[in-house]
Amino acid sequence: DRPYASLFFLSTGRRYVELDRPVAFESSLTVGMLGLAAAGSFQSALHHLTGSVQPQGWRHQVSAGGEPTLRYSLAREALLGERSGDGLSDYDLKWTSAVSAGTITEGSVALSLQWGRIASAWWSFAPEQDMYVEEVHPAPPPPSPGAAPEIFALAGARIRARLYNAFLQGQFRHSDLRYPISQVNPLLAEVWAGLEYRSASGLAIRYLVRWQSAELRSGIGSRALLWGNVELTASFNGP
Repeated sequence: DRPYASLFFLSTGRRYVELDRPVAFESSLTVGMLGLAAAGSFQSALHHLTGSVQPQGWRHQVSAGGEPTLRYSLAREALLGERSGDGLSDYDLKWTSAVSAGTITEGSVALSLQWGRIASAWWSFAPEQDMYVEEVHPAPPPPSPGAAPEIFALAGARIRARLYNAFLQGQFRHSDLRYPISQVNPLLAEVWAGLEYRSASGLAIRYLVRWQSAELRSGIGSRALLWGNVELTASFNGP
């Protein structure tokens, strides 16, 4: 219902926090290779291990044979409101505007909320920055010694205006299956909700459920996506 596509990549990211106002900037650069046969080999081995049906479409994947790609993104986060020191009634509310160019080219605006027992800075959490899992987010510093564990709920929404998606439209190399821009939705909506626990040692576990509107205008691939993921992070350095 959509092209097979894979990306082997390295990403680096950096966060800048302004001291005189509640604003932060986050940038990331991703460099990778589309279309490597290793993706199909890995999935075939995983399906064999689990007794699943073998995938059949990797020889037709986007940029089959390999093609370099890159993406740069920049996001601006601004705090709208917060409450701290009230135990399980703390909250952070912020909005984020972001742009990216390259493999995925788009602009977006998001609103996100964290509510519960929160001790970390408001800019420490960025669930709205998610791009096919290739986004990089510097881990927040460990909590202060003796601080209570954090536990809070997350929720948010985002609107994207997307101009180009190499995973659907292909890149410079020939692809057996690709969609013209006329068949790709330029506007996408996304919502998410989840829970996060963060220990006093800086180890955190997060569970998020995300929903996204259909990326394709018509056909069997024109369907909304719903998925969940578990994320583990650890902070090793102090502030």
